[in-house]
Amino acid sequence: MFPEYPIDLSKIEIDAYYQCYNNPEQTDKVLTRFRKFYPNSKIVLIRDGGSSDFKDIANKHQCIFKPSEYNMGLGNLNLNSALHFIARLDFAKSYFKSPVFMILEDDVYLKNK
Repeated sequence: MFPEYPIDLSKIEIDAYYQCYNNPEQTDKVLTRFRKFYPNSKIVLIRDGGSSDFKDIANKHQCIFKPSEYNMGLGNLNLNSALHFIARLDFAKSYFKSPVFMILEDDVYLKNK
């Protein structure tokens, strides 16, 4: 069921999906900034292949962490990658409480709620 629009985003906790890959320092920065504005939101952190371990960062920011060996990226998705992406979003949605969520990336910088 879809929420009624418009939604006043300043009054709700927005949940987040974050697909990370081999950049723990930037992942930590993005999550720190997100938590500043949404301290109680659910965050699903998916390791998109790679060799970096994000468990400590996930614990620090109270994320639901799911490692994956399959590296799909988010640009120019082929059918197989698109199906993985949909499955990952479905997994994340099962944890979300909010009617809306944000997709975080290493280059996301939140300025305010």
